[in-house]
Amino acid sequence: MTWQCANMLASPSRALDRAAHLDKFRRCWQFAAQPLRPDNRERLIDTVERLESLADLRALTPLPAG
Repeated sequence: MTWQCANMLASPSRALDRAAHLDKFRRCWQFAAQPLRPDNRERLIDTVERLESLADLRALTPLPAG
């Protein structure tokens, strides 16, 4: 049995709305190589949403690893 995917989910041809995009991100977070804290996941979402107003991008560094 073979399976093909012509267009990956969230690609321009299969764009996601905001809710679906965040749901996909949260599901992917669960498959990280090391356990990641759910509260850091939400802080990362919040930080990325405020990216343009951050004074220092180093605020992003500790969030994925927690």
